[in-house]
Amino acid sequence: MSEEKENYKARRQALAESLPPGTLAIIPAAREKIRNGDAHYRFRQSSDFYYLTGFTEPDAVLCVSASKCCESILFLRPKNPEAECWTGPRLGVEEALTVLAVDEALPIDTLKARLPELMLDKKSIYYPMGQDMGYEAMFREAWQQATQIARRSHQAPEVFADITPFLSELRLFKDTYEIDCLKDAARLSVTAHEQVMRHAKSAQNEYELEAEFLYALAKQGCREVAYEPIVAGGARACTLHYTENNKPLAPNDLLLVDAGGELCHYAADITRTYPVSGRFTPEQRDLYQLVLQAQTAGIQAVKPGKPWGGIQVAILDVLEPGLKSLGILKNNIDIKTFYMHLSGHWLGLDVHDVGAYTKENASRLLEPNMVLTVEPGVYIPKDCDLVDERWCGIGIRIEDDILVTASGHENLTV
Repeated sequence: MSEEKENYKARRQALAESLPPGTLAIIPAAREKIRNGDAHYRFRQSSDFYYLTGFTEPDAVLCVSASKCCESILFLRPKNPEAECWTGPRLGVEEALTVLAVDEALPIDTLKARLPELMLDKKSIYYPMGQDMGYEAMFREAWQQATQIARRSHQAPEVFADITPFLSELRLFKDTYEIDCLKDAARLSVTAHEQVMRHAKSAQNEYELEAEFLYALAKQGCREVAYEPIVAGGARACTLHYTENNKPLAPNDLLLVDAGGELCHYAADITRTYPVSGRFTPEQRDLYQLVLQAQTAGIQAVKPGKPWGGIQVAILDVLEPGLKSLGILKNNIDIKTFYMHLSGHWLGLDVHDVGAYTKENASRLLEPNMVLTVEPGVYIPKDCDLVDERWCGIGIRIEDDILVTASGHENLTV
Protein backbone atom coordinates (compact mmCIF):
# COMPACT_ATOMS: atom_id res chain seq x y z
CA MET A 1 0.00 0.00 0.00
CA SER A 2 1.33 3.46 -0.88
CA GLU A 3 2.42 5.83 1.86
CA GLU A 4 -0.33 8.31 0.92
CA LYS A 5 -3.07 5.67 1.22
CA GLU A 6 -1.61 4.62 4.56
CA ASN A 7 -1.93 8.24 5.74
CA TYR A 8 -5.65 8.36 5.01
CA LYS A 9 -6.22 4.94 6.56
CA ALA A 10 -4.31 6.01 9.67
CA ARG A 11 -6.47 9.13 9.95
CA ARG A 12 -9.64 7.03 9.79
CA GLN A 13 -8.21 4.80 12.50
CA ALA A 14 -7.35 7.83 14.63
CA LEU A 15 -10.89 9.14 14.21
CA ALA A 16 -12.37 5.80 15.25
CA GLU A 17 -10.17 5.71 18.33
CA SER A 18 -11.13 9.25 19.33
CA LEU A 19 -14.88 8.55 19.22
CA PRO A 20 -16.85 6.75 21.93
CA PRO A 21 -17.00 2.96 21.45
CA GLY A 22 -20.01 1.80 19.49
CA THR A 23 -20.15 4.92 17.30
CA LEU A 24 -20.97 5.07 13.61
CA ALA A 25 -19.35 8.14 12.03
CA ILE A 26 -20.93 9.38 8.79
CA ILE A 27 -19.00 11.97 6.76
CA PRO A 28 -20.46 13.15 3.43
CA ALA A 29 -18.46 14.50 0.53
CA ALA A 30 -19.31 17.89 -0.92
CA ARG A 31 -21.98 18.14 -3.58
CA GLU A 32 -21.67 19.91 -6.91
CA LYS A 33 -23.37 23.30 -6.99
CA ILE A 34 -25.23 24.67 -9.98
CA ARG A 35 -24.05 28.06 -11.19
CA ASN A 36 -26.68 28.42 -13.89
CA GLY A 37 -28.38 26.12 -16.38
CA ASP A 38 -26.28 22.99 -16.53
CA ALA A 39 -23.03 24.78 -15.59
CA HIS A 40 -21.51 24.11 -12.17
CA TYR A 41 -19.17 26.07 -9.94
CA ARG A 42 -15.72 24.53 -9.85
CA PHE A 43 -15.93 21.61 -7.46
CA ARG A 44 -13.97 21.64 -4.23
CA GLN A 45 -14.10 18.64 -1.93
CA SER A 46 -15.22 18.91 1.69
CA SER A 47 -12.07 19.33 3.77
CA ASP A 48 -13.15 16.80 6.42
CA PHE A 49 -14.05 14.18 3.80
CA TYR A 50 -10.81 14.78 1.89
CA TYR A 51 -8.79 14.54 5.10
CA LEU A 52 -10.12 11.01 5.67
CA THR A 53 -10.10 9.70 2.10
CA GLY A 54 -8.08 11.79 -0.35
CA PHE A 55 -11.06 11.29 -2.69
CA THR A 56 -11.99 14.27 -4.88
CA GLU A 57 -15.30 13.25 -6.45
CA PRO A 58 -18.72 14.57 -5.35
CA ASP A 59 -21.72 12.52 -4.21
CA ALA A 60 -19.99 10.17 -1.80
CA VAL A 61 -20.40 9.27 1.86
CA LEU A 62 -17.85 7.67 4.20
CA CYS A 63 -19.01 5.55 7.14
CA VAL A 64 -16.49 4.68 9.85
CA SER A 65 -17.31 2.23 12.61
CA ALA A 66 -15.66 3.00 15.94
CA SER A 67 -15.46 -0.49 17.38
CA LYS A 68 -12.69 -2.93 18.22
CA CYS A 69 -11.79 -2.98 14.54
CA CYS A 70 -12.13 0.25 12.59
CA GLU A 71 -14.18 -0.50 9.49
CA SER A 72 -14.63 2.05 6.70
CA ILE A 73 -17.32 1.85 4.05
CA LEU A 74 -17.41 4.27 1.13
CA PHE A 75 -20.54 4.93 -0.88
CA LEU A 76 -19.70 6.57 -4.22
CA ARG A 77 -20.83 6.99 -7.80
CA PRO A 78 -20.43 3.85 -9.92
CA LYS A 79 -18.82 3.91 -13.35
CA ASN A 80 -21.12 5.33 -16.01
CA PRO A 81 -19.69 5.59 -19.55
CA GLU A 82 -22.50 7.85 -20.76
CA ALA A 83 -22.04 10.35 -17.93
CA GLU A 84 -18.25 10.09 -18.05
CA CYS A 85 -18.34 11.13 -21.70
CA TRP A 86 -19.45 14.57 -20.47
CA THR A 87 -17.72 14.99 -17.13
CA GLY A 88 -14.69 12.72 -17.21
CA PRO A 89 -13.77 9.36 -15.70
CA ARG A 90 -15.00 8.22 -12.30
CA LEU A 91 -13.06 6.03 -9.91
CA GLY A 92 -15.95 3.60 -9.56
CA VAL A 93 -16.84 1.08 -6.89
CA GLU A 94 -14.39 -1.66 -7.87
CA GLU A 95 -11.31 0.56 -7.96
CA ALA A 96 -12.17 2.33 -4.70
CA LEU A 97 -11.24 -0.71 -2.64
CA THR A 98 -7.62 -0.69 -3.76
CA VAL A 99 -7.09 2.98 -4.62
CA LEU A 100 -8.59 4.36 -1.39
CA ALA A 101 -7.90 1.38 0.91
CA VAL A 102 -11.44 1.27 2.30
CA ASP A 103 -12.89 -1.98 3.62
CA GLU A 104 -16.02 -1.88 1.50
CA ALA A 105 -17.21 0.22 -1.45
CA LEU A 106 -20.83 0.45 -2.57
CA PRO A 107 -22.86 2.50 -5.06
CA ILE A 108 -24.12 5.76 -3.59
CA ASP A 109 -27.71 4.93 -4.53
CA THR A 110 -27.64 2.06 -2.02
CA LEU A 111 -26.82 4.36 0.92
CA LYS A 112 -30.40 5.05 1.96
CA ALA A 113 -31.31 1.36 2.11
CA ARG A 114 -28.05 0.33 3.83
CA LEU A 115 -27.94 2.99 6.57
CA PRO A 116 -30.55 1.45 8.92
CA GLU A 117 -28.58 -1.81 8.94
CA LEU A 118 -25.30 0.04 9.64
CA MET A 119 -26.94 1.84 12.57
CA LEU A 120 -28.14 -1.32 14.27
CA ASP A 121 -26.36 -2.14 17.53
CA LYS A 122 -24.55 1.19 17.48
CA LYS A 123 -24.77 3.38 20.57
CA SER A 124 -24.35 6.72 18.81
CA ILE A 125 -24.25 8.39 15.40
CA TYR A 126 -21.75 11.18 14.75
CA TYR A 127 -21.93 13.34 11.62
CA PRO A 128 -21.28 16.99 10.61
CA MET A 129 -24.41 18.61 12.02
CA GLY A 130 -25.99 21.49 10.15
CA GLN A 131 -23.80 21.22 7.03
CA ASP A 132 -26.07 19.33 4.62
CA MET A 133 -29.74 19.22 5.57
CA GLY A 134 -30.54 16.71 2.83
CA TYR A 135 -28.14 14.15 4.22
CA GLU A 136 -29.16 15.02 7.77
CA ALA A 137 -32.80 14.21 6.97
CA MET A 138 -31.69 10.91 5.42
CA PHE A 139 -29.67 9.98 8.51
CA ARG A 140 -32.61 10.65 10.83
CA GLU A 141 -35.00 8.70 8.62
CA ALA A 142 -32.56 5.77 8.68
CA TRP A 143 -32.40 6.03 12.48
CA GLN A 144 -36.20 5.84 12.69
CA GLN A 145 -36.13 2.71 10.54
CA ALA A 146 -33.36 1.22 12.68
CA THR A 147 -35.43 1.95 15.77
CA GLN A 148 -38.35 0.02 14.33
CA ILE A 149 -36.13 -2.97 13.56
CA ALA A 150 -34.41 -2.78 16.95
CA ARG A 151 -37.66 -3.24 18.82
CA ARG A 152 -37.65 -6.82 17.68
CA SER A 153 -34.08 -7.99 18.08
CA HIS A 154 -31.44 -5.22 18.10
CA GLN A 155 -30.26 -2.04 19.77
CA ALA A 156 -30.76 1.34 18.07
CA PRO A 157 -28.54 4.40 18.56
CA GLU A 158 -29.60 6.66 21.40
CA VAL A 159 -27.26 9.58 20.67
CA PHE A 160 -26.89 11.87 17.65
CA ALA A 161 -23.87 14.16 17.97
CA ASP A 162 -21.63 16.49 15.97
CA ILE A 163 -18.42 14.92 14.69
CA THR A 164 -16.84 18.27 13.83
CA PRO A 165 -14.97 18.79 17.16
CA PHE A 166 -13.31 15.36 16.85
CA LEU A 167 -12.19 15.95 13.26
CA SER A 168 -11.08 19.49 14.07
CA GLU A 169 -8.82 18.25 16.84
CA LEU A 170 -7.25 15.65 14.55
CA ARG A 171 -6.76 18.13 11.70
CA LEU A 172 -5.06 20.65 14.00
CA PHE A 173 -1.92 18.50 14.09
CA LYS A 174 -0.32 18.03 10.68
CA ASP A 175 1.42 14.87 9.61
CA THR A 176 4.56 14.81 7.45
CA TYR A 177 2.60 14.65 4.19
CA GLU A 178 0.47 17.64 5.18
CA ILE A 179 3.49 19.69 6.19
CA ASP A 180 5.13 18.97 2.84
CA CYS A 181 1.94 20.10 1.06
CA LEU A 182 1.81 23.30 3.12
CA LYS A 183 5.46 24.01 2.37
CA ASP A 184 4.86 23.53 -1.36
CA ALA A 185 1.80 25.80 -1.32
CA ALA A 186 3.82 28.41 0.57
CA ARG A 187 6.78 28.19 -1.81
CA LEU A 188 4.64 28.67 -4.93
CA SER A 189 2.73 31.51 -3.29
CA VAL A 190 5.96 33.31 -2.36
CA THR A 191 7.02 33.10 -6.00
CA ALA A 192 3.68 34.57 -7.07
CA HIS A 193 4.05 37.46 -4.60
CA GLU A 194 7.51 38.17 -5.99
CA GLN A 195 5.97 38.35 -9.46
CA VAL A 196 3.52 40.98 -8.21
CA MET A 197 6.32 42.99 -6.62
CA ARG A 198 8.23 43.08 -9.89
CA HIS A 199 5.24 44.56 -11.72
CA ALA A 200 3.87 46.88 -9.04
CA LYS A 201 5.68 50.00 -10.22
CA SER A 202 4.40 49.73 -13.81
CA ALA A 203 0.84 48.65 -12.99
CA GLN A 204 -2.00 51.10 -13.51
CA ASN A 205 -4.76 49.16 -11.77
CA GLU A 206 -5.14 46.66 -8.94
CA TYR A 207 -6.56 43.99 -11.23
CA GLU A 208 -3.33 43.93 -13.24
CA LEU A 209 -1.47 42.77 -10.15
CA GLU A 210 -4.17 40.28 -9.23
CA ALA A 211 -3.70 38.84 -12.71
CA GLU A 212 0.07 38.62 -12.21
CA PHE A 213 -0.44 36.67 -8.99
CA LEU A 214 -2.90 34.23 -10.53
CA TYR A 215 -0.73 33.79 -13.62
CA ALA A 216 2.37 33.06 -11.56
CA LEU A 217 0.50 30.46 -9.53
CA ALA A 218 -1.06 28.76 -12.55
CA LYS A 219 2.23 28.69 -14.43
CA GLN A 220 3.67 26.65 -11.55
CA GLY A 221 0.79 24.20 -11.69
CA CYS A 222 -1.18 25.72 -8.81
CA ARG A 223 -4.62 26.46 -10.30
CA GLU A 224 -6.52 27.19 -7.09
CA VAL A 225 -6.41 30.02 -4.60
CA ALA A 226 -7.02 29.44 -0.91
CA TYR A 227 -9.27 32.53 -0.78
CA GLU A 228 -10.16 35.51 -2.93
CA PRO A 229 -7.00 37.63 -3.33
CA ILE A 230 -6.86 41.08 -1.76
CA VAL A 231 -4.99 43.63 -3.89
CA ALA A 232 -5.60 46.96 -2.21
CA GLY A 233 -3.99 50.27 -3.08
CA GLY A 234 -3.91 53.26 -0.74
CA ALA A 235 -6.73 53.67 1.77
CA ARG A 236 -8.50 50.58 0.42
CA ALA A 237 -6.00 48.54 2.44
CA CYS A 238 -7.90 49.70 5.53
CA THR A 239 -10.79 47.46 4.47
CA LEU A 240 -9.59 44.15 5.83
CA HIS A 241 -11.39 41.90 3.33
CA TYR A 242 -11.34 44.19 0.29
CA THR A 243 -11.62 42.05 -2.84
CA GLU A 244 -12.89 44.37 -5.58
CA ASN A 245 -9.33 44.77 -6.87
CA ASN A 246 -10.46 47.14 -9.63
CA LYS A 247 -9.26 50.62 -8.67
CA PRO A 248 -6.43 52.71 -10.15
CA LEU A 249 -3.09 52.78 -8.40
CA ALA A 250 -1.25 55.99 -7.55
CA PRO A 251 2.56 56.22 -7.22
CA ASN A 252 2.33 57.36 -3.59
CA ASP A 253 0.01 54.51 -2.61
CA LEU A 254 0.99 51.66 -0.39
CA LEU A 255 -0.04 48.35 -1.91
CA LEU A 256 -1.36 45.58 0.34
CA VAL A 257 -1.47 42.13 -1.27
CA ASP A 258 -3.03 39.35 0.78
CA ALA A 259 -3.10 36.22 -1.37
CA GLY A 260 -2.25 32.54 -1.22
CA GLY A 261 -2.47 29.49 -3.42
CA GLU A 262 -4.07 26.17 -2.61
CA LEU A 263 -2.09 23.10 -3.61
CA CYS A 264 -3.33 19.55 -3.08
CA HIS A 265 -6.14 21.13 -1.01
CA TYR A 266 -3.66 22.80 1.39
CA ALA A 267 -3.58 26.57 1.80
CA ALA A 268 -0.99 29.31 1.92
CA ASP A 269 -1.82 32.73 3.35
CA ILE A 270 0.64 35.58 2.83
CA THR A 271 0.34 39.36 3.12
CA ARG A 272 2.91 41.87 1.96
CA THR A 273 2.65 45.67 2.01
CA TYR A 274 4.99 48.00 0.10
CA PRO A 275 4.94 51.29 -1.85
CA VAL A 276 3.82 51.20 -5.47
CA SER A 277 6.63 53.58 -6.38
CA GLY A 278 9.26 51.60 -4.48
CA ARG A 279 9.80 54.42 -1.99
CA PHE A 280 8.04 54.92 1.36
CA THR A 281 6.88 58.28 2.58
CA PRO A 282 8.20 59.01 6.11
CA GLU A 283 4.81 58.13 7.65
CA GLN A 284 4.48 54.93 5.67
CA ARG A 285 8.02 53.92 6.63
CA ASP A 286 7.48 54.56 10.34
CA LEU A 287 4.26 52.55 10.45
CA TYR A 288 5.70 49.75 8.32
CA GLN A 289 8.73 49.38 10.60
CA LEU A 290 6.43 49.26 13.62
CA VAL A 291 4.22 46.53 12.14
CA LEU A 292 7.32 44.58 11.08
CA GLN A 293 8.74 44.78 14.61
CA ALA A 294 5.40 43.62 16.02
CA GLN A 295 5.30 40.69 13.62
CA THR A 296 8.86 39.70 14.50
CA ALA A 297 7.91 39.70 18.17
CA GLY A 298 4.79 37.65 17.43
CA ILE A 299 6.74 35.04 15.47
CA GLN A 300 9.33 34.79 18.25
CA ALA A 301 6.47 33.94 20.64
CA VAL A 302 5.67 30.80 18.62
CA LYS A 303 7.20 27.99 20.67
CA PRO A 304 5.87 24.68 21.95
CA GLY A 305 4.41 25.06 25.43
CA LYS A 306 3.62 28.75 24.94
CA PRO A 307 -0.02 29.90 24.74
CA TRP A 308 -1.55 30.82 21.40
CA GLY A 309 -2.81 34.02 23.00
CA GLY A 310 0.76 34.95 23.87
CA ILE A 311 1.37 35.79 20.22
CA GLN A 312 -1.19 38.59 20.41
CA VAL A 313 0.29 39.81 23.69
CA ALA A 314 3.74 40.01 22.10
CA ILE A 315 2.32 41.96 19.15
CA LEU A 316 0.45 44.41 21.36
CA ASP A 317 3.54 44.93 23.53
CA VAL A 318 5.19 46.42 20.44
CA LEU A 319 2.25 48.11 18.72
CA GLU A 320 0.78 50.00 21.67
CA PRO A 321 3.90 51.89 22.79
CA GLY A 322 4.95 52.34 19.17
CA LEU A 323 1.67 53.97 18.15
CA LYS A 324 1.81 56.17 21.25
CA SER A 325 5.31 57.32 20.42
CA LEU A 326 4.15 58.27 16.92
CA GLY A 327 1.31 60.32 18.40
CA ILE A 328 -1.35 58.07 16.90
CA LEU A 329 -2.62 56.30 20.01
CA LYS A 330 -3.63 59.08 22.39
CA ASN A 331 -6.52 60.49 24.42
CA ASN A 332 -7.52 57.02 25.66
CA ILE A 333 -8.09 55.72 22.14
CA ASP A 334 -8.39 51.91 22.16
CA ILE A 335 -5.78 50.19 20.01
CA LYS A 336 -8.64 48.16 18.49
CA THR A 337 -9.49 51.32 16.59
CA PHE A 338 -6.40 50.75 14.43
CA TYR A 339 -5.70 47.03 14.99
CA MET A 340 -8.99 45.22 15.30
CA HIS A 341 -8.15 41.56 14.64
CA LEU A 342 -6.19 38.84 16.38
CA SER A 343 -2.63 37.67 15.74
CA GLY A 344 -3.65 35.08 13.14
CA HIS A 345 -5.32 31.71 12.75
CA TRP A 346 -4.69 28.03 12.19
CA LEU A 347 -3.76 27.01 8.65
CA GLY A 348 -4.22 23.74 6.79
CA LEU A 349 -6.85 22.30 4.48
CA ASP A 350 -8.76 25.54 5.03
CA VAL A 351 -7.17 28.95 5.10
CA HIS A 352 -8.89 29.63 8.43
CA ASP A 353 -8.40 26.07 9.52
CA VAL A 354 -10.29 24.16 12.17
CA GLY A 355 -9.13 23.64 15.74
CA ALA A 356 -9.93 25.15 19.13
CA TYR A 357 -7.96 28.18 20.30
CA THR A 358 -8.77 27.52 23.95
CA LYS A 359 -8.54 24.41 26.08
CA GLU A 360 -9.83 23.99 29.61
CA ASN A 361 -10.95 27.64 29.61
CA ALA A 362 -7.46 28.95 28.83
CA SER A 363 -5.52 29.90 25.74
CA ARG A 364 -4.34 26.72 24.09
CA LEU A 365 -0.68 25.82 24.41
CA LEU A 366 1.18 25.48 21.14
CA GLU A 367 2.44 22.02 20.18
CA PRO A 368 4.70 20.70 17.42
CA ASN A 369 3.08 20.25 14.00
CA MET A 370 0.52 22.98 14.46
CA VAL A 371 0.60 25.53 11.62
CA LEU A 372 -0.62 29.09 12.04
CA THR A 373 -0.33 32.59 10.63
CA VAL A 374 1.13 35.64 12.34
CA GLU A 375 -0.32 38.82 10.85
CA PRO A 376 -0.36 42.08 12.80
CA GLY A 377 -1.55 45.23 11.10
CA VAL A 378 -2.33 48.90 11.47
CA TYR A 379 -5.25 50.48 9.60
CA ILE A 380 -5.97 54.22 9.71
CA PRO A 381 -8.97 55.08 7.51
CA LYS A 382 -8.79 57.96 5.06
CA ASP A 383 -11.48 59.92 6.90
CA CYS A 384 -10.17 59.26 10.42
CA ASP A 385 -10.47 62.40 12.58
CA LEU A 386 -8.65 60.92 15.57
CA VAL A 387 -5.12 61.41 14.23
CA ASP A 388 -3.07 63.93 12.33
CA GLU A 389 -4.07 63.98 8.66
CA ARG A 390 -0.64 62.79 7.52
CA TRP A 391 -1.36 59.31 8.92
CA CYS A 392 -4.77 58.93 7.29
CA GLY A 393 -5.31 56.39 4.54
CA ILE A 394 -2.45 54.10 5.56
CA GLY A 395 -3.19 50.39 5.90
CA ILE A 396 -0.42 47.86 6.58
CA ARG A 397 -0.45 44.13 7.29
CA ILE A 398 2.42 41.64 7.20
CA GLU A 399 1.61 37.94 7.35
CA ASP A 400 3.61 34.72 7.31
CA ASP A 401 2.83 31.03 7.75
CA ILE A 402 4.53 29.46 10.76
CA LEU A 403 5.07 25.80 11.64
CA VAL A 404 5.49 24.96 15.32
CA THR A 405 8.51 22.66 15.67
CA ALA A 406 9.86 20.65 18.58
CA SER A 407 12.36 23.39 19.41
CA GLY A 408 10.59 26.54 18.24
CA HIS A 409 9.17 27.44 14.86
CA GLU A 410 9.82 27.51 11.13
CA ASN A 411 8.67 30.32 8.85
CA LEU A 412 7.33 28.67 5.70
CA THR A 413 6.92 31.90 3.73
CA VAL A 414 10.21 33.73 3.98
